[in-house]
Amino acid sequence: MPSLRIIDDSDPGDNTETIRAASTSTNQVLCNICQKQFSNYVCPRCNLRYCSLACYKDLQHAECTESFYKESITAEIQSRGGVDTEEKRHMLELLRRFEAENDEILEDDDDDDDDQADDLAERLATLDIETADPAEIWSRLSAQERTAFEQLLQNHDNVNDLLTEYEPWWCSSHPNPPRIQALDDNDDDIQHTNIPQLPDELPNIESMVKAIHPDLGWHLCSILMSYCYMMRHFMGEVREDVASTIKCLEETSILFSGKIQLSSMEDVLVDMMDRLSEPDQPTTAANKELIVLLVDDVIRLLEAPSSSMYTVRAMADVDRLLHDGMESKKDKRAKHKVFLAEKKAHFYLAYAVHVIKHEEMRMIPILLALEAERERMTMDNRVFQQGRHAAKTALQKSKEIRIEETGKS
Repeated sequence: MPSLRIIDDSDPGDNTETIRAASTSTNQVLCNICQKQFSNYVCPRCNLRYCSLACYKDLQHAECTESFYKESITAEIQSRGGVDTEEKRHMLELLRRFEAENDEILEDDDDDDDDQADDLAERLATLDIETADPAEIWSRLSAQERTAFEQLLQNHDNVNDLLTEYEPWWCSSHPNPPRIQALDDNDDDIQHTNIPQLPDELPNIESMVKAIHPDLGWHLCSILMSYCYMMRHFMGEVREDVASTIKCLEETSILFSGKIQLSSMEDVLVDMMDRLSEPDQPTTAANKELIVLLVDDVIRLLEAPSSSMYTVRAMADVDRLLHDGMESKKDKRAKHKVFLAEKKAHFYLAYAVHVIKHEEMRMIPILLALEAERERMTMDNRVFQQGRHAAKTALQKSKEIRIEETGKS
């Protein structure tokens, strides 16, 4: 990418006539845009001489400015090794939100700007989000939209404001079923929400095993944690790209593992931390905060009224997703792998049903362990942040003292 070339970084001052006279005697050229300051810079594209960023971005130089920003963004994207589906989806979401908020402004533009008033959705209608190239998306934007979008990306807070805030279904208000209700019946109040539906027929674990292992609760806790991560990762849109959803489950869930034994909350959290961390990379503060969030999610699922059957609904959702994923697999080995995971999910669905119906107290120790771990990790994070702040303050003071001592000597 071309870089900016500095000709002279001296301060030209504010007096235009003095500058003109000085430019004659020193052979310095005035800014081609404002004609008031020395041209300290040269555009690497068109060799236009300019004095400041404001002049560089002037309308007279719009063509080069536009190309420069386009290449900068494209280079940044390429440096990250490509753009995945989620990033493209977020980018298009930002563009659509931007268009919606600026419809009125575009309608009031002069006749010369009428070509910018066409609907962004129409311009992107033929675009395949899964395969779209960033440069192609960029080419669909008007000059005004490109400038506004660049400014938007520079402000992280604004970007977060535009992106839809996702609230998982288990964080919404619990449904209010009638006091007397058959557990096998779907709640009509839930049928038209994003809360997963119960299966038509609830499986019976007693027909699958003779005795229920006491550690199954820890395994269910781990699977629920993986489910919550998957839902948050895809912001609830887990059926837009089933293949990616299955891959996420495969990386984070014990459903795809061989024989694994979890017999305590420590086992569950250590296993989940390993799955969420990058290979050969230390655990980060961000990962710890994520674990706290997932622990809180599982607590919400377990604390929901038994009549709501939130844990059963979550496991039924996993079961359905794996069934759909198995149907989409072409390779026999891959299909068989998902098939085995789906069978495990169906078993834990039956276990969740059994606990809700007959042994709800079995999950109390797990719920208490989750709450204790949440408090411990929250406290550890608070202590870490306080220590980090104290160290940063001490380092700054030490630096100031060294500067003062250097000045005295």
